[in-house]
Amino acid sequence: MIEFVQYKPEHLTETGYDPEMMMLNDENLPAYSVIKDGKVIACGGVRTSTGGLAEAWFIHGDKFELYYISVCKKIKKLLDELVRKSGAKAVTATYDIDNEVHRRFIEWMGFTKPVGIYYHLDGVYKGKTFMVVMKP
Repeated sequence: MIEFVQYKPEHLTETGYDPEMMMLNDENLPAYSVIKDGKVIACGGVRTSTGGLAEAWFIHGDKFELYYISVCKKIKKLLDELVRKSGAKAVTATYDIDNEVHRRFIEWMGFTKPVGIYYHLDGVYKGKTFMVVMKP
């Protein structure tokens, strides 16, 4: 059975990511973790900044692909609830413009209004271009 539970930073650690490095180390984030057979398969939610804008985020582990259809359907239903909990007035998402799967997922989630584009000059994403879109 797949469970959606309140997000905890250690859940992200189980998927191989550092919550502090990703600025997701707050246990009170409006977010959920997806658990299957006691293992974390994905985490996602929204994080807010000043000005009432929230950023949607989603990170998955290696077992996610086995359950992606049911998990994504549930996430789509939970997104508006997470935005309300965050107190944000609008929500954005960012995706790699060279990744067709990411683009289709973002559009399916309802993020259709382009609001910006940026190009990474250094770090692990050096040379990558990302699109920022808003859910109207």
